[in-house]
Amino acid sequence: MFKFKFQLRPITILLHGLVWGGFILFPLISDPFAVTSTEGFDLNSILVRILLMLLFYFNAYFLIARFFKGKALVVYVSVLILMFAASTAYPIIYFRLNPPPKPEFFEQKRFEGKRPPREGFREEPRESRPNGFGGPRLNGEERPFHSSRMGFRFLLPLMVVMLISSVFGLILKYEKQNQERETENLKSELYFLRSQINPHFMLNTLNNMVSLARKKSDLLEPYLLKLSGIMQYILYDSENEKVKISKEVEYLKNFIELQKIRFEDDMKINISIDPSIDDTDMKIAPMILIPFVENAFKHGGISISAPEIDIKIGLDKSEFRFEVKNRYFPDSGGDATDISLTDKQNPIGLTNVKRRLELLYPDQYLLEIVQTERPEEKSYWYEVSLLINL
Repeated sequence: MFKFKFQLRPITILLHGLVWGGFILFPLISDPFAVTSTEGFDLNSILVRILLMLLFYFNAYFLIARFFKGKALVVYVSVLILMFAASTAYPIIYFRLNPPPKPEFFEQKRFEGKRPPREGFREEPRESRPNGFGGPRLNGEERPFHSSRMGFRFLLPLMVVMLISSVFGLILKYEKQNQERETENLKSELYFLRSQINPHFMLNTLNNMVSLARKKSDLLEPYLLKLSGIMQYILYDSENEKVKISKEVEYLKNFIELQKIRFEDDMKINISIDPSIDDTDMKIAPMILIPFVENAFKHGGISISAPEIDIKIGLDKSEFRFEVKNRYFPDSGGDATDISLTDKQNPIGLTNVKRRLELLYPDQYLLEIVQTERPEEKSYWYEVSLLINL
């Protein structure tokens, strides 16, 4: 019945873990025998790759988010320059203070204490091979070790990682800005929808209060209290994103009681409310139900005889159920157009209610509006059924 959006965050974390895991362990994967070789495993390569990973997220989630804007862009560029300078200078300084030892002969490392190579097989000493970072040449002359090349050896991967990180961080920043913009638009739209209170209800209620005052009825005081409760709910409680279901139901009950003043005993009203609603702490969007009840009273009350409204409110675990239906007798000679769906005089129309439901409960609600004809009564029933997965 309900469709829930699948959160991609676990998949994103898994993909990042796989990519970085492969990147960090690439030296081991490409040469699995290096761990057991006599030369040992180069742990520094793993540490450098871990450092690149940390710098990737530091740039994407902190530097881009904080400093990639306006005047702060100068700070961002300065930090990058310092990072590139440090990545170049550190290996140079380190290897000049700690020069690597001269390499040993190939025979000494691979054949020491073992059977010498077969006759005719010629192995050149390892120190006689040209080395990109220094070491003896073929003629035996020692080639100087260029520590500066070690600095640039780390600079290029860092630049590539930072470039990818910057693109990734800008994408995240752009998506965050769009999300914040959509959130602000959502708040503004919801505020506008909540503020559209039917002025006819207030006008009719005040007129009814005047009538009770002229009659000096004892009902005036309790009805004024109910009206006060309605206004307090509209002005204060409805400003919250969610309210307890019991508060929303209490608001509906006060509204119905005030409508009874208008219709007195001419309208039959049946209300069924699940008792568990008073005990639950579950919440719902404020004023999400009142348009349906208001429509039922407005159009059910214009029947020429026997107006009737049925309201049912229930809660089953996290599933909230709301049903309201009203009987309508069309005027003689008129048609049975669904005025509850086409009436333009109601400022809180069903279109706005549907919009609120889409904004607040995307893929978590089911709204059905049905018109049923009863020929034997020459009447029509308008039924609204709303299910919300809270």
